[in-house]
Amino acid sequence: IFAAADSFQAVLHLRGEDAALWADTDALPVRVTARNDAPDAPVTIFDGRVDDVEMDFAKRQVRLFGRDRTADLIERRITEK
Repeated sequence: IFAAADSFQAVLHLRGEDAALWADTDALPVRVTARNDAPDAPVTIFDGRVDDVEMDFAKRQVRLFGRDRTADLIERRITEK
């Protein structure tokens, strides 16, 4: 049986001193939410973590790569006795 977590990637445009923050970030939790013009609380679409960060200083962009929280369960080692 093969199992894999959902993945995502995003591009953020840097402002001011944001580059220093992203250059030193490791395993950052991520939650993507959306609201459909309703006064209710936003709905969570994706809950996961950033696994890798690529910086493009010339374009002042940071590209984030990550997976949802099921990756923690899939990668957890188990002992079968």
